[in-house]
Amino acid sequence: MDAPVQERAVDPYSENRYSSVINRLSRIVTYGQDIILYPFQSFGLTRVDENIVRVGPGVCVKDDVLIHIKESFDLDFSYNDYYVDDSGDMDAVGYYYIVLQYFYARSLPAPKAWIKIIRDIDGLYKAGTYSDNYIFLGTAHIIYDSVNYVLDTDPNCVSTTDPEDPSIIRPTITNDMYLVDGGVL
Repeated sequence: MDAPVQERAVDPYSENRYSSVINRLSRIVTYGQDIILYPFQSFGLTRVDENIVRVGPGVCVKDDVLIHIKESFDLDFSYNDYYVDDSGDMDAVGYYYIVLQYFYARSLPAPKAWIKIIRDIDGLYKAGTYSDNYIFLGTAHIIYDSVNYVLDTDPNCVSTTDPEDPSIIRPTITNDMYLVDGGVL
């Protein structure tokens, strides 16, 4: 399984002695939250065919690390390795969650960000089982076409919100950037 092409602006495992300072700066700007920067441009979702959703490039902060996914990434719903769930597969009708997975861990090689799928058929994401560990990017509606489970043919079958629970949205903040004046805090 391939990871999306990415850069992590601050690698917490680098030999850079300013890494922790930059992590603190990102914590100031994000208020310590995992967020998507530029939420209307980052991580656009497009249905490509009956099994594939294209996730566009984007920028987010997860675990105080700035992550820039530099190229579009095709997420194949028929490929089991993309699922977080143990029983990952398109085998039920419902909304499947598209998430960004990145775990801060002190290790070599440094961890990568992954685009994953959570089958939220039982409401596990809503119950908080996954919500703290992943950044929500959107949902994809899966239907049964009398032969196979496929992505809905409606062009709006992928969304940046959960149509069944409007409280589940992309994490973002409104930041006017007045915290920084001429580069000096």
